[in-house]
Amino acid sequence: MRLRTRIVIQIIVLCCGISQGASGLLCYSCSNINSSEDCMNVIECTGREECFTRADAFINGSVQYTVGCTYDMVPTVVKGKTFCSQVCGENLCNLDKCQLPVSPRCNITRPPRCLSCDLISDPSQCRNLKQCKEDEMCFVRKVTIYGNARYRLGCMNNKHCLGVSTDHHVSSAIVGKRSDPPDACSLCCSKDHCNTKVCGQQQISLSMSDDRTYNLQLLDDHQTCFDFNPTACAAFGNLDPEACKVMADIDSLCPESCGMCGHYGWAQWEEWSTCSLTCGSGISARNRVCVHQIDVTINKTCPGPTNETKTCNVEPCAVHGQWSDWGEWSNCTVTCENGTKSRQRDCDNPLPQFGGMNCTGDSLDIEECSEQPCPVNGGWCSTTGMTCSYNGRYNLESRSTRIRSTCACPTPQYGGEQCKQ
Repeated sequence: MRLRTRIVIQIIVLCCGISQGASGLLCYSCSNINSSEDCMNVIECTGREECFTRADAFINGSVQYTVGCTYDMVPTVVKGKTFCSQVCGENLCNLDKCQLPVSPRCNITRPPRCLSCDLISDPSQCRNLKQCKEDEMCFVRKVTIYGNARYRLGCMNNKHCLGVSTDHHVSSAIVGKRSDPPDACSLCCSKDHCNTKVCGQQQISLSMSDDRTYNLQLLDDHQTCFDFNPTACAAFGNLDPEACKVMADIDSLCPESCGMCGHYGWAQWEEWSTCSLTCGSGISARNRVCVHQIDVTINKTCPGPTNETKTCNVEPCAVHGQWSDWGEWSNCTVTCENGTKSRQRDCDNPLPQFGGMNCTGDSLDIEECSEQPCPVNGGWCSTTGMTCSYNGRYNLESRSTRIRSTCACPTPQYGGEQCKQ
């Protein structure tokens, strides 16, 4: 039934002479706004209308702007309030008129706003506006869906646009990046709603000063970017050329036919982390993320792991020497009175290895030792006396003689021997 309805519509269009080229201008349409940031509504005017901007001043000093479509070259003014009224004949041109501020914060530029549509047959017919983030710009990509040219439009992170400076580095962080040939039209641009112009479609008014374009860097995904059942995918396309948009999960079954190739894939691996150990086989890790360039691929998963590890610093760690326990004390060097004794220890608990340091301190310990007093042998004490003797002639002779008296010189001590007779 849907296919029959489309055929009828096509016949009516041909009979009545209606073509895409007869469509009206696209104009912003908002009332009583303070800046261009306040208006995100786009309408299609009739064939005779043009875009207009009107600025009204109020007693309290405020200024409000009204934008939309008008039949008149000079749109209706509000008596006593309107001080500027202008028309323009290009798509989305009416936010540039009557000095309409870009931002209520004054002199602060904003990121571009881009037309955002998925799988549209003509970029100039996109009506949806999207305000990009600070690190984004507009993009357009031409894809082939079941043999029909379709376009994806929206905001794209700057890192996916070849040659765009991101934090002082030129974007180049995606694995398998490629740029389609010029006629394929995969481009980024930095002006407001510039993504309907860069593919050679209808010219529009651009409100930003930078009119450069950049190649959109696509993500090769050879492992998943093929139709899982080419015959069934071709049948889907024959039944409904819009099958990729209206049939659930068809883009997962037929990614090639549905133009999903190159919009998601692995980013480059991050740098290896610092080794967990400085020696002795530590672990280093790194991660990568599955990059999704457009919203329709946000739930897709990239094949393969998100992280990996490796061993690092496998060289043995330096082993510093440590002392073993002290050995037993040696015997005293003497058996009595004062002497010395010693003990030793070894630097082997563990031994120094692989450049480790030797032990510090002494390996030999010496102390004085005091044993019992040495034995004292006894000695006789002696005195000197006179002895008389008769020489046969009745004469007396005197002679000095040493006489032993006591064993006390010295007295035997500490096991010493007694005096001998």
